Amino acid sequence: IPCYCTSTGGTSDGISGVAFNTISNLGTGLNTYTDYSATKNTQLSPSSTYNLTVNVNTGGNFTNYQTAWIDWNGNGSYTDAGESYNLGTATNVTNGISSSCPLSITVPAGATVGETRMRIQSKYSSATGNSCLTGFDGEVEDYGIIICTPPSAPSVTNNSGCKNTTIIVSASGA
Repeated sequence: IPCYCTSTGGTSDGISGVAFNTISNLGTGLNTYTDYSATKNTQLSPSSTYNLTVNVNTGGNFTNYQTAWIDWNGNGSYTDAGESYNLGTATNVTNGISSSCPLSITVPAGATVGETRMRIQSKYSSATGNSCLTGFDGEVEDYGIIICTPPSAPSVTNNSGCKNTTIIVSASGA
């Protein structure tokens, strides 16, 4: 896994929970930064869609802005096109869902197979446009993402010896 930039906030407000596919990290305390990538991760398949929900504690009658970044190409940065997601805002909540959540996120068909990261940032008073921002009022959490090899289509060979035979193939599962 490449080295990612540092991002840290303050502790009076921030993220109180994240749910994304099999990640369910709810009821978390407020910290400046937490790296959950080794303990909280999920497997995703290219071209599949998953819902991301972020819960927030605004620390009073204030508004926080949430953003997610996913490093789809595994290059160690969140600045490539299609890697940033606006999760909306939350106002005057202790464990409220950000306004654009759940947000449906589709894994790009060309996402790099292997381990990568997702960063969630909650920032007081203004949008979080910089995944490497430090010293702001809010919180940052990193999570592990594992992009799985896309399944290949099964091959079918007609060995029945009969021409013009119809073969029906069905599949299920992920």
